Amino acid sequence: MLLSLIILTGINYNAAAQCTLGKGDVIITGYDLQDGGTPSGQDDQFSFLLLRQIPAGTEIFFTDFGWTSANAFQPENQATTDGVIKWTSDKSYPAGTEIHIFCKYQLVAFDKTNAPAGTVTGIVESVATRGNPVGPNHQYMSLGLFSGDQIFAFTGSVAAPTLLAGISMNHDNGSGTSGWDATLTASTFAADRSVLPPALSSGAQNLSIVSHDDAGDPTFNTGFTARYKKTIGPGITAGIPTVILAQLNNVANWELKTDGTSFSPFLTGETFTVSGTSFTVNPVDKLSQCAGTGTSFTATAANFCSLKWQLSTDGGTNYADITDAGVYS
Repeated sequence: MLLSLIILTGINYNAAAQCTLGKGDVIITGYDLQDGGTPSGQDDQFSFLLLRQIPAGTEIFFTDFGWTSANAFQPENQATTDGVIKWTSDKSYPAGTEIHIFCKYQLVAFDKTNAPAGTVTGIVESVATRGNPVGPNHQYMSLGLFSGDQIFAFTGSVAAPTLLAGISMNHDNGSGTSGWDATLTASTFAADRSVLPPALSSGAQNLSIVSHDDAGDPTFNTGFTARYKKTIGPGITAGIPTVILAQLNNVANWELKTDGTSFSPFLTGETFTVSGTSFTVNPVDKLSQCAGTGTSFTATAANFCSLKWQLSTDGGTNYADITDAGVYS
């Protein structure tokens, strides 16, 4: 019997698979600090972009806790309006996918078509609302409007995180140009402050957005909402991950609203085309295999988290997925 097999990328066949993400694999692409103050009002929100493919079940954590000079997140009781949420992918998502999250009360996620995208779970509730009665008035990431805040994406745990990306939003460290503070002790009571983690100093997003657009008060922070600008023309941003990272890590490529209104829709609808994925080791051709005998195929790929094998029994005209269940026969 003649068997032909082909590898397809970007499709997950193991729902329990966990992708090992690293810095630079995720980028924050927008934020809006203007919540309505209650669960029934507008929610704090942000968006992020995947720069590599992930399988279903991948977990990414987000927090607005500051990073201290001790190289760890702040203690919960020193930033009482901050919290931690977890986004879990419900399916395989290709590199170039942008996800929009409501992070304070609602804890929901959508893609750029406004379709539900994964699940959002509260991990650490803000200290400020832990004593509230059962109901919707419990907050997680309450992003600071006037004093600013920060968002970090990470995997692992709060105690031992692998940092993926960071952004400082509408906070001025006194320089007028950066929001990252020079120092932050674990004993400092502040929900709007953070140092730039050394792990994110290169090869990752470390953006700082500072805006003082009030002529009457040049020290007043006005960067209430911001997002990556949609490109001119058809709106396609293409390149290898490091190129796209550099573009989104440049404040000149962002647009802000400083008048108290929000972007609607929140996402620009940008199409991101991430290249640079490749097979570093291709399987050796084994075009003919006798029935009853065994063989194996090996492939190594870069910038993928999962692979899919397919089988053709008609010389390569049609292919069907092979279920991930050990040895295929």
